[in-house]
Amino acid sequence: ALYGETPVYTFTPQECSQIASVLVDGVEVTSELVGSLTSGATYTFDPVDTAHNISVTFEVITYVLSTIYSGTGFGYCVPEQDTVECNETVLYTINAGTGSYIESYTITNDMGTNFVDMSGFHSASFSFNIDNITSHTTVKVVFNRFQKNVTVVNAGGNGTICCDTTVLYGDSCIVRVDADAAAGYHIDYITDGTDTTYYTTGDVTAEYRVYDIINDVTITAAFAINEYRIVTLFTPEGYATAVPADTLV
Repeated sequence: ALYGETPVYTFTPQECSQIASVLVDGVEVTSELVGSLTSGATYTFDPVDTAHNISVTFEVITYVLSTIYSGTGFGYCVPEQDTVECNETVLYTINAGTGSYIESYTITNDMGTNFVDMSGFHSASFSFNIDNITSHTTVKVVFNRFQKNVTVVNAGGNGTICCDTTVLYGDSCIVRVDADAAAGYHIDYITDGTDTTYYTTGDVTAEYRVYDIINDVTITAAFAINEYRIVTLFTPEGYATAVPADTLV
């Protein structure tokens, strides 16, 4: 450049690159550029009165890939969060935890929002490519827990057990059992079909809890008639007969 001129330098990055820094005589002047670091920018010298050195450094543009979780279940994704280069394709894997399944996932970036419903598949693991990433990208993954059926059975009547229901995998459940006390019945036993059987001592009402339900479960209650002992007593002054002398009724 001639003395007093104000030369203009234009810097144009290639696709997926950006201007990282511009130095004039070893001093950074990036903040003085006019334009865009990604599409191109210019630097204008003050009127020159001496020799100068100008240099530019370009770098690959990077974006953040992040994950958001929601739903009643749990799981994890790979990668959960990562820094990816422009135009990179990422293999993304969703893994549901025990008792959970993938309900849906949504990818949001500069291409818009892509929602994928997977509720009908009950998948435990699923992989797909996120192609040619050119912006920050968020994947929202919904995990839900499987539902398990709780069925109640009244063995023989003479009371009530309430009620049929559904619970989420791993949850507990309480059922209420009531004997027909007015008709002389009490609860005989309550069982969930495992080694756990609850025998009462004449209770007419009870609450039975099943913990950590991971399979369908059936809870059965049985009722029994109350029994009463009648004892005959004799005194020395006389005698009496009773039939039967000692019995249960």
